[in-house]
Amino acid sequence: MTQDKSVLKWLGKTENIICIALVVIIGMTIASMFFLRNKDQLEKAYVYDLSEGWVYEDGSSVDLSTLKKGLDEYTISRVITTDEQHDEALCFYTKNIYFEVYCDGVKVYGYHPETYRIFGKAYGVYMHHIEMPIYDRQAELSIVVEPIYKDSANFIRDMVFMDGGTFVRKELFSDLMRFIMCLIITLYGFIIFVLGVMGENLKEQRTEIMSIGAFSVVASAFIMSGTQIFPLFTGNPTIVHFMDYMGLMLLTYPAVVYAAHATGNKESKFVTAAGIMTIANFILQIVLTLAGVSDYHQMLHLTHVVILVAVVMVLILIVKGIREAAINKRIYKFLVVAFGITALTGGYDIFIYIANPNQRRDGGTFQFGMFAFILLLGTYEITVILELTRKGQKAELMEEIAYHDVLTGLWNRQAFMREEFEMRNEKEGVYTFIMFDVNSLKQMNDQFGHSFGDELIKAAAQTIDNSFGERGMCFRTGGDEFFVIFKASAGAKSFEMACKLFEHNIAEYNEKNKLPLPLSIAYGYDEYHCGKDKPEDIERVADNRMYEMKVSMKAARA
Repeated sequence: MTQDKSVLKWLGKTENIICIALVVIIGMTIASMFFLRNKDQLEKAYVYDLSEGWVYEDGSSVDLSTLKKGLDEYTISRVITTDEQHDEALCFYTKNIYFEVYCDGVKVYGYHPETYRIFGKAYGVYMHHIEMPIYDRQAELSIVVEPIYKDSANFIRDMVFMDGGTFVRKELFSDLMRFIMCLIITLYGFIIFVLGVMGENLKEQRTEIMSIGAFSVVASAFIMSGTQIFPLFTGNPTIVHFMDYMGLMLLTYPAVVYAAHATGNKESKFVTAAGIMTIANFILQIVLTLAGVSDYHQMLHLTHVVILVAVVMVLILIVKGIREAAINKRIYKFLVVAFGITALTGGYDIFIYIANPNQRRDGGTFQFGMFAFILLLGTYEITVILELTRKGQKAELMEEIAYHDVLTGLWNRQAFMREEFEMRNEKEGVYTFIMFDVNSLKQMNDQFGHSFGDELIKAAAQTIDNSFGERGMCFRTGGDEFFVIFKASAGAKSFEMACKLFEHNIAEYNEKNKLPLPLSIAYGYDEYHCGKDKPEDIERVADNRMYEMKVSMKAARA
């Protein structure tokens, strides 16, 4: 049965549909409660827009959305009244500027976060809510601006008088759903990655699965860094913005690796090229930032170039996979749609950023493209994991049947022959080959029946396994014949202890069961040196020694 039919069959079960519907209904209800409560608070909250009326020191009008470039420092100001202030806080967003706020020449607030050089200077977009002094007259509100980047567009946005707590809740609520989705996708990607690492049955698809998991984790970290939740909780937006840049730089490699493996081009040179590009861009930007030569923000165009090159690589891999029929038919539609959405949204956001740097990046369409990418391909890879796991479990069951003796549960002769073949290729190591034979089994079968003989065989198998199984592989190679490959030399203390335990276990079994003929097992052994001896020669010696013991044991009973 195909994966698609398995999923459809699962969805076709009424109880599953009901469970999904209940979860969706509860989730929507909880979300609507938050939305309605927040909406009601915002409608009642006092808000006074302060985006107009600002002037520079020379009297020219200020556009807060596009502040002056090329200056080390400048001041903007405007007159405020008691009616405008309404005893509320001054709230606004800034992008990559240090500043101080004065009211009638008295400093009321300053923002100049100190951080380590490796994190860069940019802090992105950050919210501020400032408790203002209360005046019973007009007052001059002025802001001394120090741009972090003289040649870059910076802004002050959404400046209002309103309750500071409501302003923060408004921003947190607007980011909350995306933040929760990012956490879910982070967990989603982490689970996929771990399943890829630990999946014993995934084989050549392991790298494909691990790469989509890694991409999911990196992408969600990149998206989360664009929200205001992390900066508010950490109190240091510069470090959060550093995570933003790092995530963007590291996105390309797992995407190309995934595309190469998913399209049947895992040997493609694009994988190596993408790795070199990603590492070179990463190291170069860190070195130049630490040296004070440049900054991540100023080198963002390098990351954009790497992303565009990676997108071209991915598209070429998809086309090549389809043309050469190397791509799995069930995945190529997912790939085309997922990478197509990601490429279009990414290209659109890069274009918008270049055309208008003041555009809020955290509302960018590229993020939604990545969500689509992760959800589409991540879901597909989970179905692949489930299907391969099911097949792997079936294969393990078949191997269990094929290589294990039904009566005793030990490895059978087929497994012994396989192990013997593999040992021929080993170059180093010393093992002890032990040959066993149950005495008087034919006599037991003739006098008491084959069922009694089978019980004796099982008792012999259990005794051998309990004695030698901790350090060796135990096989039933014939009706009353057993073989152990012990992982130590015949002179080792572990082998000596195992032999003593073997004798003890036989004596204990006979003491407890009081059989007409006691359990008696002859054995012989010899050392096998990998890369030097032939297995059949050592087996012959062990067999001869076992036969000698068998003869002496028979003589002792006579």
